[in-house]
Amino acid sequence: MLVGDKGAGKTTLSARLLFEDIEVFGDEKVLVQGSKVIPLPRKFHLTLSLFSARDLPLI
Repeated sequence: MLVGDKGAGKTTLSARLLFEDIEVFGDEKVLVQGSKVIPLPRKFHLTLSLFSARDLPLI
């Protein structure tokens, strides 16, 4: 689970992890129920300006 202030880069990091084939369940909300953490996925809201050319995957 990533925790940080708005604009800290949580979504950008989550997107980068996806480019590295690391499974990401969501980047917005989770439900904590006892010892269980249940992701509540949504679409990522990204703009190209979040990435520099070196961050984009080579195709």
